[in-house]
Amino acid sequence: MAKLANWNTALELFRGDYRVPLVPSKSAAYLAVSIELTAPALLLLGLATRAVGMVLLGMTAVIGVPLISVQFTGVATLSIHAGFRAASGKIPQ
Repeated sequence: MAKLANWNTALELFRGDYRVPLVPSKSAAYLAVSIELTAPALLLLGLATRAVGMVLLGMTAVIGVPLISVQFTGVATLSIHAGFRAASGKIPQ
């Protein structure tokens, strides 16, 4: 809901921090907010659960692809994954 509180900040986040591939930042912001508002309500009501599940899975994939590429290139040594590895006793590479 923070994106709705200040729309200009949300647009700046999509331009700078999020950098969604293949979608213009303004369109990505509108799409993300509409998914974030409608998907939970539809799931709660039990309407179009398979379709909504696929949309959320696609959104998760778009979020996860940059994280996977960073993990394989070894750029992010200070990440959540490195913290989990350190907590489990394995030394991050």
